[in-house]
Amino acid sequence: MKDFVMPVLLLLISIFSLVMTDRSIFWLIIALLGVIFAVWEVYDLIKKRRE
Repeated sequence: MKDFVMPVLLLLISIFSLVMTDRSIFWLIIALLGVIFAVWEVYDLIKKRRE
C-alpha cells in the first residue's frame, strides 16, 4: 500500500496546480505530465503485483 502514496500524491499536486494556477500553459503542461506520470506509476505497480 505504501507504493501507492507517491503516485497519488503526484496526482493530487497536479490537480491542485490545475485548480490554483491562472491557467497558464506552463502549469497546464506540468499538471498534465504529473497526471500521466502518476497513472503510469500506478499501472506499473499493478502490473508488478500480478506477476
